[in-house]
Order: sequence, then structure tokens, then C-alpha cells
Amino acid sequence: NYLADETREYTDGLIFVAPDAYGEDFVRRFESRYGAKPGIPAGQAYDATWLLLGLLNEHESPGTVLEAMNKIGVYQGTAGEIQFTPDHKTLLPIAFFEIRDGQFTRLEEAGL
Repeated sequence: NYLADETREYTDGLIFVAPDAYGEDFVRRFESRYGAKPGIPAGQAYDATWLLLGLLNEHESPGTVLEAMNKIGVYQGTAGEIQFTPDHKTLLPIAFFEIRDGQFTRLEEAGL
């Protein structure tokens, strides 16, 4: 797990908010390629990269790329639907996680 094991001494019991669990297809492809489960930043980096590459392939100037970014609206990301609001906010599925013994665990609603 991304940094959880290396920081175990300082982060055991830490509860934090992050994007919800990644889809099975993304996890399977990531594990196949890298031999490990994706950490929290993996899906965010993947989504950001594919969004930007898609826009760069469709638009030639920085100005038109920025205009297109403002029109995205909804993107199906690795953890579910990501919404981009007109006031430039990003809404995405999130969950609470806890680090215990160097491992991330998703906390269920009843456990909060």
C-alpha cells in the first residue's frame, strides 16, 4: 500500500477521506501490469492523464483545451462517475479509510 507500510509507526489508526474503491477492471489491469494493487493516487493519476490526453488529441491550442475542460460535465473514472461543476468544483465518489498495521481498510457507514 502506498506509503502505509513505510509510515506505519506514525499513521496507525489514521482515518482519512479518499476516492472510493476502484472498479474491478482498473484493478485487474493495474495488477497485471505492475504486479501490485493500485494505491490511492494511481486511479487519480490515471483519470487525470486520460482526460488531458483526450483533450490534447482533440484540440490544438491551450485556449481551446481550457474551453473544452470547462465543458466536460461528467467523466466515468476509475472509482465511478466524476462530475465537474460550472463553478469549477469536482465531485467524485469518496469513502472513509483507516490505516491499521500498514494496510488500508475501507470503513463502512456502520463503523464510523
